[in-house]
Amino acid sequence: MDEIKNHPSTVEFGEKECCALKIAVENATHREFIREFIKKAGEKEPKHSWAILAEIFTNTINLIFIPRGIHREFYATLAILERGQLTEGNKELACGHTVIEHIQALDNIYFLMAYPAGNN
Repeated sequence: MDEIKNHPSTVEFGEKECCALKIAVENATHREFIREFIKKAGEKEPKHSWAILAEIFTNTINLIFIPRGIHREFYATLAILERGQLTEGNKELACGHTVIEHIQALDNIYFLMAYPAGNN
């Protein structure tokens, strides 16, 4: 049987990216950004585009999707904000990953969101 191929614009967040985003959305420091972003998105985007931007990472360890502009803006900005938090002082993560692994995951998220592939 032939292998199913993903669309050229498909993005994959692996376990570390999903974990880093989960921690980022749970970070109280980012709540205002998340609240404001979703409020503004709700004014101009259909609900299915923004309704699960933050909640999806609660139990997700791998996510494959075709990001729209709203996803790119949200996840790129969140990655930058969380990376800034991780680089301040000595941090320990309860998830078992190292800070360096999360920084690398956040850098990957930013790269995937800032530099679209395929037709996206």
